Amino acid sequence: MSLLLKNCGILKTENDEFIALKNAYLGIDGSVIDWISTEKPDRKYDEEKDMSGKLLMPGLINCHGHTAMTLMRGSGSDLNLQDWLYDCMIPVEDRMALPDIHAGRALAMMEMLATGTTTFSDMYMEPEDAVQFCAEAGMKAHFSRVMQSFDPNESYEGNGRGIVNNKRNTTTALTAGSASTIWSTRNIHAMKKWSDGMRQTAKRTALFSIHISVKQRKNMMNVWKNTERHR
Repeated sequence: MSLLLKNCGILKTENDEFIALKNAYLGIDGSVIDWISTEKPDRKYDEEKDMSGKLLMPGLINCHGHTAMTLMRGSGSDLNLQDWLYDCMIPVEDRMALPDIHAGRALAMMEMLATGTTTFSDMYMEPEDAVQFCAEAGMKAHFSRVMQSFDPNESYEGNGRGIVNNKRNTTTALTAGSASTIWSTRNIHAMKKWSDGMRQTAKRTALFSIHISVKQRKNMMNVWKNTERHR
C-alpha cells in the first residue's frame, strides 16, 4: 500500500536544522517515507490524500512521564509539593493495582498519540505492562523500573527494589528494547553508597532516569559524574 499526501506543510530536518516546506508532497510506500519535496513525484501511488491546511512534522517526544498518574490529574492541585506528594499522591498510589495502572497508562498513551507524541519516557510501576501497549500502538518508549531510598544509611544491597531491579532489568531490556532504573532519592548519601550497584546495573541496561531534588541538584550531579556509569 502506498500513499501520497499532497498540498501540505512539512516541517523536516536537514543538516540538524528545521526547514519548513509549503504546499509540499510526502510519499509513503508501506512503512517507508520515500518522497519529501515541493515537487510532485513522478511515480504513481495507490492513494492520494489532500492535506491542505495541515502540517506534517516529526513526532513529539515526552522526555519525562508517569503515565498511570493521569488517573489522578487535578487531585490536590491546590497543595504545595510536599503535601501533594505525601498526603495526596502516595496514599492513592499505594492502593493502585495493575488494572488501575493499566487503565491510566492506556489513557495517557491515547492522549499522547492524539496530540502528536510518538515517543515517551515512562517512570512508573509495572513497566512490563507498558511493553505490550507500545507494541500494539506502534509507539517508541523508554521504561524505568522504580526504585526509591530516603534513608542515607541504606545500602544498594539492602534495598529490596535494588535487588529486583538488577535481576529483572535484563528481561525487560530484551522485551522493551530500552530499560532503566529510576533512582528517586532525597539525599546524596544514598547515591554515594549505591555507586557500585549502579555501575553493575548500568552494564546491563546502560540507561538511568534520575529524580533529584532541585536544591541538591548540583551535589547529586557531582556524585553521579564521579561514578563510572557509562562503563
